[in-house]
Amino acid sequence: MEIKKFAVLVVLGIPFLGLIAGCDMISETECVRMDFSSVDLTPDSWYVSCCDGESEQVHVQDGSVKCLEVELPKNCPAGILVYPVEGSVRGKPLGALYPFQDEISVAGGFVAYIADRLYRGAENDAESSRDYIARFNWPRFIEVCSEAEDPWRLDCERIVSAIASGSFKKSDVKVR
Repeated sequence: MEIKKFAVLVVLGIPFLGLIAGCDMISETECVRMDFSSVDLTPDSWYVSCCDGESEQVHVQDGSVKCLEVELPKNCPAGILVYPVEGSVRGKPLGALYPFQDEISVAGGFVAYIADRLYRGAENDAESSRDYIARFNWPRFIEVCSEAEDPWRLDCERIVSAIASGSFKKSDVKVR
């Protein structure tokens, strides 16, 4: 009898303790922290855009900031684009593709930009596009793009078209 009472207390008590401790056991989002201290840039400001296919978040950060936090849907690919801004001119974005990358970089900016373009181009059938984007082999794509000397010289239109049509293969990653 004592064991049953203990089991009931444990089963009922753990979620309650998690809520008291600030544990977010039920939430479908998570606070993602991205570091870019290895980036050797200090612009006037950073323009940050995060797109997960359902919503977009936009932030402007001081140029001295080398880390950012964003709230994103758990385990849903989201392109995090971090544009350096000098005066009124935006540079090429740095970035990362959550949940596959945890540091902002130049190559990550290209990958995040591709995901962003796919989400934005999928307005007619957003739900099935989000599902397809979630199943795409992003780790392999990241690996292939990291082999490029400058990923921003790759043919972005060709890559986006191939991924969107479901026919993407490594040979689609070509310099323009």
